[in-house]
Amino acid sequence: HWDFGDGEESNKQSPRHAYEEPGAYTTVLSVSDGVLESKTAQVITVLSEPTGDGVGGPLPVNYSSLRITEFIVDPAGSDEAEWVELYNAGPDSISLESIKIDDEEGGSRGYTIAEERVLEPGAYYVLGRQETRVAFNNTGDSVRLFDPFDILLQAVTYDDSHENASFAVGPNGNWQW
Repeated sequence: HWDFGDGEESNKQSPRHAYEEPGAYTTVLSVSDGVLESKTAQVITVLSEPTGDGVGGPLPVNYSSLRITEFIVDPAGSDEAEWVELYNAGPDSISLESIKIDDEEGGSRGYTIAEERVLEPGAYYVLGRQETRVAFNNTGDSVRLFDPFDILLQAVTYDDSHENASFAVGPNGNWQW
């Protein structure tokens, strides 16, 4: 049984479905043999309304390859020199428009990239505090990344910072000062 997250459902094995409105939809597939049941869910992001054939519009953007790879929260001197580095680990370009950077929930007011910027595959982009106005705590905080539909893509939490040292992900996937 398919639940497409927009009020539509289907019992077909391989149904076709077109979303009528842009947004983020949680699609759930439920399978049962009468005794056991299994459910799987996936968030589908629709960026534009369908065209006349019910399929068109631009290809969906896979934001899952957008990553926080490094940041500094306690620079030498003024905290105005804080920054966050984003990286496109995927094979396709990613629009950064409406991507949001924030600290832990209830902290600073988040920052949303307002203008169209494209991050090419394998490229980095640095957001400075002068632009974002997001202030990170030196005694522990989180750096969070959200897609245009406010779906959390990544959260990196740290304890006490080290002055004038960046917190970066290493080749093994572990974060270190």
